[in-house]
Amino acid sequence: MLRGNSKTPPKYRLQKSRNLAVVTINSKDQYLGKYASPESYDNYAHAVAEWRQGLPPASRASVGETTPISIAELTLAYWDHCKDYYSRDGRPNGRTAVIRCALRAINGSFADVTAKEFGPLKLQVVRQKLVDRNLSRRYVNDLVSTIVGMFQWAVSREIIPAEIYAALRAVRGLRKGKTTAKDHAPVTSVSEDVVAKTMKCLPSVVQAMVQLQMHTGARPGEIRIMRPCDITLQTDGLWCYQPQHHKEEHHNKDRRVFLGPRAQEILRPFLSRDSDAYCFSPRDSEDVRKRAMRQQRKSTVQPSQRNRRSAKPKRTPSDKYTKDSYCRAIHRACEKAGVPNWTPHQLRHTAATIIRRMYGLESAQVVLGHSDANVTEIYAERDYAKAASVMREIG
Repeated sequence: MLRGNSKTPPKYRLQKSRNLAVVTINSKDQYLGKYASPESYDNYAHAVAEWRQGLPPASRASVGETTPISIAELTLAYWDHCKDYYSRDGRPNGRTAVIRCALRAINGSFADVTAKEFGPLKLQVVRQKLVDRNLSRRYVNDLVSTIVGMFQWAVSREIIPAEIYAALRAVRGLRKGKTTAKDHAPVTSVSEDVVAKTMKCLPSVVQAMVQLQMHTGARPGEIRIMRPCDITLQTDGLWCYQPQHHKEEHHNKDRRVFLGPRAQEILRPFLSRDSDAYCFSPRDSEDVRKRAMRQQRKSTVQPSQRNRRSAKPKRTPSDKYTKDSYCRAIHRACEKAGVPNWTPHQLRHTAATIIRRMYGLESAQVVLGHSDANVTEIYAERDYAKAASVMREIG
């Protein structure tokens, strides 16, 4: 019987998908080895002893040379780390989808292989299977880099020897023209004529989002998360939008989107809401659609149907547009308008083309928020002044 702490020790459990033993201590899962094996029971005893003494939990992956960690165990431990590390406001970000795909790829072929046995040749086997799935060259390289990153993380936790990670780094990425993996065509701008035809078939809320992107060159994600509290009035009459989150925030970069008179006119109707509510909401778009349907209805609406709501609707609109829902709205409008499909990201290219043509490359770089490693902080104020000057005329 365990002594010292009167509390019930954490339970020894089965992780069914991999047939691994696991114990949860301080809200963290520790994988102990193959379920019901002598090594797993030994690791469990060590983990509970550390818990009794109040010591920080050791990695169960590295307990003893006689219990080398398998790829299945390593990927599970790494996934637990990634779920916390790659999250924002308690929600996983888009990077977790890439990591999940990479971990599934390596587990599909080498789940039972020990991490010490996984070398460059096995990594190339995984890569070739990704290529055989008709994935793009850049995506395959990203997935392989993610797998190598997992081994780097394992080295930093002293789970595996450093030479394993060093060996995997010798595998170079797929080169263009040197592989059968396909290459996607680069993202190009969409013509203003195509955008104008699409606009006629878009919901009014999405119309405003598209127009704002065209006038400001903002990223689609920056438009989707726009809130009244993120917008301030400048002394020169411009509005300055500073997104709550943006692409370069992890590099401590500042991001400002200046809104000129035209952008202000588009945005103004969407500011009469709670300051921390999203300006562009699918709920608003759905309400507009239902009102239009009722106005077009020829038969009389029965009193019992006027405010009828489904008790358990299959799908409820979100409070903000996602990357996918924004794209879907545009693609549906493209089909109705009979024009080729285009994406919100192409609008940014269109805005960049227009600004570069009218004001030069440097102005386009500053307005769009592109960073340059050689640009120092001393130029920040001058750059923002240039962006404001451009937006005063075309925004």
